[in-house]
Amino acid sequence: MYLPISSFLAFFLSFLIHSSESVSIASSSSTHSPYSPTNSSYSNTPTTFNDEVLGLLLLKAALVDPTDALRSWSSDDESPCSWTGIECDEDNGRVITLQLHDLSLSGHLGRGLQKLQSLQTLSLSRNNLSGSISAENMGGASRQLRRLDLSYNLLSGPIPSSLAAFTSLKSLDLSNNLLTGRISPQLFNSSGGCMALHYLSFAGNSLDGPIPDTISQCSNLRHLNLSINRLTGIVSVTPLSQLTVLDLSYNSLVGPLPPLDMPALTDVRLQSNRFSGPIPSQSSFSPSLI
Repeated sequence: MYLPISSFLAFFLSFLIHSSESVSIASSSSTHSPYSPTNSSYSNTPTTFNDEVLGLLLLKAALVDPTDALRSWSSDDESPCSWTGIECDEDNGRVITLQLHDLSLSGHLGRGLQKLQSLQTLSLSRNNLSGSISAENMGGASRQLRRLDLSYNLLSGPIPSSLAAFTSLKSLDLSNNLLTGRISPQLFNSSGGCMALHYLSFAGNSLDGPIPDTISQCSNLRHLNLSINRLTGIVSVTPLSQLTVLDLSYNSLVGPLPPLDMPALTDVRLQSNRFSGPIPSQSSFSPSLI
């Protein structure tokens, strides 16, 4: 019984991903018989794959690429810096950007991302990626990642609280997926896990339960969009002084309106909820809203 080539490649790369910092694989030209003379014209020099090449090839093997957008991702290359969607640091040659948005890619995000330890931007938006979000699969870049955009895919399951380990994250966009469950309070932990966060969007999912009040610890947050979910409960978020956009529309939130006396606030959307009580006086509004 023969395995499909894609399955064999995925298995082969998965085996290699657990190797040491670099792995040497004998090139195809070195497959001559051990009884060949030593002065054979065939090269016996191994091709060296660094960890990032291995990781990206493993990622490619886990994806379905109907338009052959990743055709430049070749095992013949010792560096991925010229590949589609890749940007490398000019000083050390490490991958800092992986941007593959709107390429009709499907499949799952595998362990290949673990090897991109200098990654700062990961944008895979507007594809057909499925399965759950695993922070562990992106764990190699947890201290470096600044922007994570997985929006407009088919990702499902809960938002892992382990994303709190991404302490340098400035922008987190998981909008327009099939995510379910509650937003964990641990996602915004007290150890500064969201202190760098400027942009947060979980809009267009099926998240339920209350908005955790720990989100108030994201003191530098400027854009918060939790619209079009199934969120319930009273909004008890402490005012965020840097917030300019607040969108909680199309949920099932109850109780009084959230505080609107945030000095930078310019855009508020609260429609299609179940808020009750009096409308605050103008003195309770941000001056930029009046």
